[in-house]
Amino acid sequence: MSDQKNDDPPTKPTAVIPTDPHTSSAADFQTIADELRQRELQLSAITANLPGILYRVVLHPDGTIDFPYISPSTLAVAGRQSEEHWIDRIHPEDRADFFQVLHSCAEQLLPFDLEQRVISVPNQEIWVRNITRPHRRADGAVVWDGMILDITAQKRVELDLQSSLREKDALLQEVHHRVKNNLQIISSLLDLQALTMPTPQTQAVFTEAQRRIRAIALVHDQLYHKETMAQIDFESYVRTLIEHLQQSFLTEAAHVLIEIEIVSIWLDADTAIPCGLIINELVTNAFKHAFPERRAGTIQISCSKSPDGQVTLAVSDNGIGFSTPAERRSGVLGLKLVGTLTRQLHGSLTLENRNGTVATVTFTRG
Repeated sequence: MSDQKNDDPPTKPTAVIPTDPHTSSAADFQTIADELRQRELQLSAITANLPGILYRVVLHPDGTIDFPYISPSTLAVAGRQSEEHWIDRIHPEDRADFFQVLHSCAEQLLPFDLEQRVISVPNQEIWVRNITRPHRRADGAVVWDGMILDITAQKRVELDLQSSLREKDALLQEVHHRVKNNLQIISSLLDLQALTMPTPQTQAVFTEAQRRIRAIALVHDQLYHKETMAQIDFESYVRTLIEHLQQSFLTEAAHVLIEIEIVSIWLDADTAIPCGLIINELVTNAFKHAFPERRAGTIQISCSKSPDGQVTLAVSDNGIGFSTPAERRSGVLGLKLVGTLTRQLHGSLTLENRNGTVATVTFTRG
């Protein structure tokens, strides 16, 4: 016996598998069997109490699929015995997607995270989330070790929210539709009232009111026809607005070219309506005063948004411009309305004589 002192700390005794069965006693094998049984019971308890199903799927080279292992928690999740193949219980509408994803992942050895429906026992539809990662064995078979989680409660909440949003969208769409229709009725009433006016001047007042109402109605019309009812494509809106103005000023607009430079600007109704009314007033002013005696000219409309959220809306023409401050004030109502709308946007307005008239409105939006 050696006198060398062993300074290693004492360790917990572990079962050692004997290398020579001829020198092993029955007690050794019993100890090993007891420990293996204990570990198996621990693993079974863990997998049985997990809030999901642990499994192994094998896709063999001949295309057959089997499940070497499915955890006992299958019974808690799907109401089925663990030895049964839950794959046969995948909802008929989701089976094609499941097998498509399975074979696609087998080719590329990519993990997948898939939501699908399973028919439990008794016949109830539950939602599960299937998370797995594949690897290829030496024999060419693809093996997935994965986990299935019951997400039925979360999915029902999600579906309920989606249903509520669809109902809200439908209601909001109906509101925009009714507002647009009511504004069109008001416009038609103004048109009828204008016919009873004794002079062209009073008739023109009603016509201008119609144009302003139309500018507002167009915003609600765009929101009604869009999938999202939060914002409108401002370029599309402006082009439609200008088409209506050109039809309203057939004689004046015949010799005027209108150029529009607006790219990827989306505005909500609270911003689009005052902006549309501003354009309506400035373009109407240009048609009426900038090009006398059917003089040819150009009206330019531009709108841009900087990264910090500042929006710049400009309407310019190469007409005769304002000769004096008194002339600028002669438009009175139209320009006063532009100023009021600019303040509503919490912005600033500048009017310049620069080879015609240039009106610039700047404001900030997130």
